[in-house]
Amino acid sequence: MNTQIVATIIAEGSKLITEWLRVQPVKHEPAKLDNLNPNIKFVPETTTIKTTVVTQPHGVSTAETVNYQKHELSKELLLMEKHLQQGCQINGTPCDCCEKHPLVIEALAQETLGMTGDPVYSDLVDWTKKTAPKTTAAAAKSKMYTEEYPQMAVEAREMRKKIMGTLVEAPSAEPEKPKCATCESAVKEQLIKRIKALSPEQKEILKNRLMERLEAEVGQSEV
Repeated sequence: MNTQIVATIIAEGSKLITEWLRVQPVKHEPAKLDNLNPNIKFVPETTTIKTTVVTQPHGVSTAETVNYQKHELSKELLLMEKHLQQGCQINGTPCDCCEKHPLVIEALAQETLGMTGDPVYSDLVDWTKKTAPKTTAAAAKSKMYTEEYPQMAVEAREMRKKIMGTLVEAPSAEPEKPKCATCESAVKEQLIKRIKALSPEQKEILKNRLMERLEAEVGQSEV
């Protein structure tokens, strides 16, 4: 056979084999652990998962809530006071300006009463229940309670000041008298000591003044 023909056959055959191997799928055989070095230690892969902790913001405290309630109640009572001073009227015409406030005041007072237990809020609930029927638009139009509105305005003002802690109680006209025998006895003993400490001239002056006052009181009782 011609040498050139043999070379051509070999070359073409090589091309066919190469093309066939190129299109064949490649199979990867797993490594056999038996053939590996026993001194090599394999560490399994670990997956690190990053977690983000979301911290929820803290809610308002009870004290903050109560302060908010007080502020809202004060605003409603202030408006109620103003409308009552105006006779629940706008430009002389009866309106529902007084009617809406008692409902809000009662709701806020009941809610705050549950948080604090303060009896001032219980008193406020009772006041609104008494006030509400007299401050409706129909009641203002009937003028049945017109004379009561100024006093109700004063009550609204006092309630507002009680809630905000700014109401100053008026002092009693007369000082309280001792309520026990021991207290009265102590006062008498102190008075006797003061009289004994006076000079004879001072005692005589005191005696004359007491007699003058006694004669004056007797004279008034006889008139």
